[in-house]
Amino acid sequence: MTEKKERIPCIKPDCKGDLNPLFEKHLLGYCMPCFDAIEKAAKEQYIKANIKDLNPYEGMADPVEILLTLLNYQQFHDPLINLITYPKTKFELVAEMTTSELARLSQRLVERLLSKIQRTREHAVEVVNIIAGLTNFDLEPLLLLLLDVPESGDAIFRRSGSIVINELFSRLNQGDSEALRRLAFIDDEEVPAKLISLQNESGNQIEDFREALKNAAIGAGWELTPDNRKRHLYYQQSRTLNLTEPNIAAEARLELYTDAHLACPMCKGPLLLQANLAPQIVEKLLGTSLAETDTPFYYCNQCSLCTDELFCEINSVGQASWHKGNYIKYPPIIEPDSLAFEDLPYKNLSFRAGSELQDPFLYSEFLLDGLTTHNSKFGGAPDWLQNCDYPTCPDCQRLMKFVFQIDTQGLDIFELDSHYAFFCDLCRSFTATVRQCT
Repeated sequence: MTEKKERIPCIKPDCKGDLNPLFEKHLLGYCMPCFDAIEKAAKEQYIKANIKDLNPYEGMADPVEILLTLLNYQQFHDPLINLITYPKTKFELVAEMTTSELARLSQRLVERLLSKIQRTREHAVEVVNIIAGLTNFDLEPLLLLLLDVPESGDAIFRRSGSIVINELFSRLNQGDSEALRRLAFIDDEEVPAKLISLQNESGNQIEDFREALKNAAIGAGWELTPDNRKRHLYYQQSRTLNLTEPNIAAEARLELYTDAHLACPMCKGPLLLQANLAPQIVEKLLGTSLAETDTPFYYCNQCSLCTDELFCEINSVGQASWHKGNYIKYPPIIEPDSLAFEDLPYKNLSFRAGSELQDPFLYSEFLLDGLTTHNSKFGGAPDWLQNCDYPTCPDCQRLMKFVFQIDTQGLDIFELDSHYAFFCDLCRSFTATVRQCT
C-alpha cells in the first residue's frame, strides 16, 4: 500500500492555499485558484494586446443590407474582435424603410425562410414579426410561406388576408390544430365567429374541438364567454414603459414599487405598492377606465415566490385590501422579521410611458436567445416569458385582463423575470400580480 503524500503549500508568498503534489509540475507549484488567476490574467493581457475592431457596416448605405448584416452578427462573439455596433436597432431600421425597401427585404427573407439552417430561418421569422408590428406592408406572400416554416409562431398570422385565412381553414378541416391556434389570432370578426360556430358541427377532425378552441383563444388573448362571444383579455392600446431618471416631471412618469407602509397579511413582510393607477392615468394609457377611484396594485416580493398569484379587492368606498382568497402554496422563504423595504431588489422605480402607440403583439413571439425584446409595457397583450397564464378572478371565475408588465432585466438586480398585473373588468374590483422567470 503506497503512502499518501501530504499536500504542499502554494508557492505564491501571500497565499495560504495548498495543492496535491501529483499536480505540482502541471500547476507550476501554485494552488488551483492561483494557477487559474494567473492563466486568466495572461489571457486578458493577450486579448488586450491583440484585439481588433471590426465594422461590418462600413461603407453600407442600403438599409436592407444593413439589417441583414446586423442579423448575421446578432450572436457573434470573438474575444479578439471588438464588433462595432450599428447605431440603429432592427426596429428603427424597419420602421424607417420605404415600401420599395420593404419589398426588397421581403424577397431576401424568402431565401432565408427556405434555408436549411435553423438559425437563418429564426432570424427571418424575427424580421417578419418586426414588419408585422411596425408597418402596414402586405405580408400575405410571406405568411403563406411561414405556414410551413417550423420556427414561425402563431401571433404573426394576425395580419392574415383572405388567401391565408382560406388556407388555414382548409388545414383546420383536415385536423390541423396549429391552424386553429393561428386563426384564433386573426381579429377579423368573421373568423372567430366561424370558429365558434364550428363547435356545434359534427365530424370535426380535431378531438374535443371545444376545448382546443378554448385554449387557442386564451393563447390569442381572448376568452370564449358562456354565451359564445369573444371577450378580449387585453387592451388594444399599448405603450412601452421606459425607466426614467428621478428628476423627470411627476406628470410624465409612473411611480412603481413604492413602499405601501403596510405588512403583507400572509408573510408579514413589507408590502409594495406596485402601482397606484389614478383614473386619468389609466384613461390616457389604456384609452378606457378601470375604476372610478385610484386602483392600487399591491405586491409582496416574498409571497410572489410561494404562490401563483396575489389578489386585492376594492370595497364600495374605494379602499383596497388583500383579498380573502389569497393563500401561500409553500412556506415563506425568509423570516418576516428580517425583511425590510430598503432591502428589496427593486424599489422606487420611475417609468415613463412611450409617446407612440405600438402594436399590442409587437414583442410577443421574439426569441429570447440573445435578444432583449421583452420590454416593460402598459396595455396591449402580455409578452409571456413562459406559458400563457391569465389569472382567474377569485369571484366571477373569469379570466382577468392584462394591464401592464415590468421586465426586471436591465434594472441592475439579481433576477431576470417579468411581473404582470391584471384587472377584472367584469367585477371591476380585483387586481392580481403574476410572476414569470427566464
